[in-house]
Amino acid sequence: MARITVTQLKHASLDKKWRAAWILDPSVPVPIARAPKNSIRVNSLLFHRLVDRFSNWLTAEPNLWSAAKLSSYEDVWDAFWNNFAKKELLGLLEQQGPQSADHLTKALKNWSQELVTKRSVTAPFKNWRSLILTSEYQFDDVPVTTARGIIHVAGRPDCVVLETGGPVVVDYKLSRGANLKTDLLQAAEAARANF
Repeated sequence: MARITVTQLKHASLDKKWRAAWILDPSVPVPIARAPKNSIRVNSLLFHRLVDRFSNWLTAEPNLWSAAKLSSYEDVWDAFWNNFAKKELLGLLEQQGPQSADHLTKALKNWSQELVTKRSVTAPFKNWRSLILTSEYQFDDVPVTTARGIIHVAGRPDCVVLETGGPVVVDYKLSRGANLKTDLLQAAEAARANF
């Protein structure tokens, strides 16, 4: 049975040399992407960790009633900031300086705004579980039919949300276009996975 991760699929699609090596030996590691010199650190791991923690808090049984009251951007950001982001962002400001802290703050604020926007079109909204189905959920062995047969895909999408047309796989990007090709490909893969 053929098996590929989302990360491997991304590299196989964009890097012919790596794909040829992987076909011969599926244990070939995926190359590690390096950020360009003098670029602002985007702290995507910290972003994902904070979003995951806040999403889990919004959907946790003990918080459902109180979290459901968070309906405006200001309410959501205030809860996110005070309970999860403040300490981390102030530490980031001290360690990496204002540019990195500002970039991550803007990314978290944008995520909060998008969450409120999605909430406003989710009908009926009872609590955040009406919108957020999973956060950082590992999936394995999802069968995808190809011209050469079935291949099983594994990955870890950032989030699965419920929209009007059904579940949507979401993958957050903070790279400021530095990895535009891979970001677009990963978005296309996530769109394909919306079954």
